[in-house]
Amino acid sequence: MSHLEIEWSGSEWPAQWNADPAFPTGIAIDERPGAPRSCYATLRYPAPGCGAWAVTCQHCGRGMVVTATGRHDDPCSVRIACQGKLASQWPKLVVNRP
Repeated sequence: MSHLEIEWSGSEWPAQWNADPAFPTGIAIDERPGAPRSCYATLRYPAPGCGAWAVTCQHCGRGMVVTATGRHDDPCSVRIACQGKLASQWPKLVVNRP
């Protein structure tokens, strides 16, 4: 079971550069080398356009931003190290938007 919450923020703008031919089926993002536990989720592939996913572990509160461009070399999955604390033990992030 994944504890990851994923939110897309972007546009349908086309990419400005060619895709990287080294990744014809997407890129698996894995930032957990050496971590004893992790959370995993697949991403919409290819992305709907240029933008980014905000990925947050609901178990420990750890997060990252993953960018994409709507091409075949976009990230197709993400795995992040889980620190094992409950999200309620972390300070809340407050975003003031106009």
